[in-house]
Amino acid sequence: MLPSVDAVGQYAIDNSATKQTFFSGEVRERDNADQRVLDAAVQLNWTVFDGLTMFATGTGSKHWS
Repeated sequence: MLPSVDAVGQYAIDNSATKQTFFSGEVRERDNADQRVLDAAVQLNWTVFDGLTMFATGTGSKHWS
């Protein structure tokens, strides 16, 4: 019944060619257009109520003795 902490991270690089045509007629072309993305997350999990499973399995007496 103690809290647990999970941490994950990801770094991605995408290299591509792009061409954009706007309504005004302007055209933008780029070769080797880099996109770099860094994602990170931390998650805290803590079971507050487990449906009395702790007491049904007999492990509850160890916590309260």
